[in-house]
Amino acid sequence: MDFLNYIIETDTYKNLLYFVLGGLFVLFSYHFFRYVSNRERPYLYYSLYALFSFLAYITVAESGFFRHFSSYFRFDNLSKDFFTTLYNGMYFLFFASFLDLRQKNRCYFRIATQPVYILIALSCFFFAVAKISGKNAFFEGYKLFFIFCISIQTVVSFIILLKIKNRLKWYIITGGVLLFLTSIVGEEAIRNLIHISYKKGDFIFFIGLFVENMLFSLALGHRQKLEYAEKMQVQSNLIHELKVNEKLKNEISRKNEINLRAENERIRIQQENTELALSALRSQINPHFIFNTLHSIKLYMMMNEREQAVDYLDKFSRLIRLILHASFQKESTLKAEISILQLYLEIENIRFEGKIEYHFITDTQVDTEQIKIPPLFLQPFLENAIWHGIATSEKKEINIAVCQRGLYLDISVCDSGTGISGERKTGARTSYGTRISSEALKNFYGKDFSLSVKSPVFEDEKSPGTCVTVTIPLPSKK
Repeated sequence: MDFLNYIIETDTYKNLLYFVLGGLFVLFSYHFFRYVSNRERPYLYYSLYALFSFLAYITVAESGFFRHFSSYFRFDNLSKDFFTTLYNGMYFLFFASFLDLRQKNRCYFRIATQPVYILIALSCFFFAVAKISGKNAFFEGYKLFFIFCISIQTVVSFIILLKIKNRLKWYIITGGVLLFLTSIVGEEAIRNLIHISYKKGDFIFFIGLFVENMLFSLALGHRQKLEYAEKMQVQSNLIHELKVNEKLKNEISRKNEINLRAENERIRIQQENTELALSALRSQINPHFIFNTLHSIKLYMMMNEREQAVDYLDKFSRLIRLILHASFQKESTLKAEISILQLYLEIENIRFEGKIEYHFITDTQVDTEQIKIPPLFLQPFLENAIWHGIATSEKKEINIAVCQRGLYLDISVCDSGTGISGERKTGARTSYGTRISSEALKNFYGKDFSLSVKSPVFEDEKSPGTCVTVTIPLPSKK
């Protein structure tokens, strides 16, 4: 106590008062400009809290700038009591806004703020009445009512503070409790009870007031730090999401590119199939075959063998119709293909004056209607067998066999021609039509087929023969 008396009796007391008042004004200015820049209400309420605290205790200054300021605006004890009610009201509005009570619990928010708005309005009313009438008794009577009400409001608000989940509330609770305790010492009745002077009481209160304001300022700084950290976290999450989206976008682009390549490949294969079909059509309707057929029909007509000419023409037209129909199909049946080969052989045999002996041999277990094959792929092999095989051979025999071998089917075109020697070495077996047939098989079966050429077939040296065998997979049974 002697040390406290020594401080009060020296200039330290006055310097402390000026330090507190100056600090309050700086805190008001700083946080008010923060409110102007970001429009967040906690900064407004705290700046008003610091301003009203500054105005309430500027009247205590006994000399200097603050004393002249107080005298100029005619601040007195009535003004001090009025500003005291205002900064007490701002305390509740500040913590309600600072802790976002409106968002977290509207009931708590109304309990913490609505009575305060009423008390502030009453403070302004009674202060105006006292100023107009010149009788401070009106406000003195209201002051006792205000102290009673604000004490109850403090207790209720502290209960609310203890219930809400927010770490920042301890700044408010600590500062409020500290100011409450130091303000009790500052009251005249308490000073008389513990026998201290008003300067000692004010000194203790100023320390509590300054520390409380510093705690509130630290609370705002802590809140700002948390908001910044949250903003950085949101930004980090956003950047992460953008990276994930970019990765997903790249993945989608990659898949789209793969799909586009696959689609282009499909279109390319489709175009190749179309070209193969047209090429096959051109291959099947061989100009020599057409010319020779028409020439043969002409000879029959010139020799007045009209029946043979009509029969020849009828078979030829049917063959052309079957070939045209097959050439526009994506797939055909083995039965349809054999029918075309039979008709083709009948027409060619007429031109060879019936000297060709041909046989169609099919396993009884093979259902030719269920076997799907690329259309018109066997005709080039049969054409080679006739014109590069038996055409110059004394023995003119052709066998077309269909034989099942496990899960595969062997289709053979065998002739009794000159074999792969002589004229066969010129590449007849790899003719344009044969290449088209090979490509058709590749597009239809992929790699699941084989094509082989075997010679000799017969023991006759003059007619060793050649056998072309195509092996294709049988359709799976469901």
